[in-house]
Order: sequence, then C-alpha cells, then structure tokens
Amino acid sequence: MTKRARASAIVYRGFARNTECEVFLDRITPEIASIDCIECGGLGWWDFGPPGTEGPCVECKGTGKVFVSC
Repeated sequence: MTKRARASAIVYRGFARNTECEVFLDRITPEIASIDCIECGGLGWWDFGPPGTEGPCVECKGTGKVFVSC
C-alpha cells in the first residue's frame, strides 16, 4: 500500500463559482483526489437546517467525502 500525499487547495463553490473554500486533498491518483464534503463538513449527516430537514448529506451521500479532479 502506498502512502497518499495530502496537500491544500482552493475550490470555488456556489452558483457563480465565486466563493473560495480551502480544502485538503487526499490524492488517490495524479488525476483524482478526495476532500471532506464542504456541505456537511465531512460528517456525512446534514442537520444544519430547520427542524425536520436532518438526514444523510445529499452532496456526499452520507460518506463525508467527495471526489474531485486535479
């Protein structure tokens, strides 16, 4: 098993891609990395809205991780 490199990067979020978020990349291959889900903070559970809206995070499907291309 090889050790994966961890580096920081800036991703742009939002409808107009004008919101900057600093994330840490877990490199899987030179082209693919995983990051902690920005929507749920890597928890995999969404409970940040009004009561009755909690449940698994839709963005990461409850895993807490999202794949990105590099």
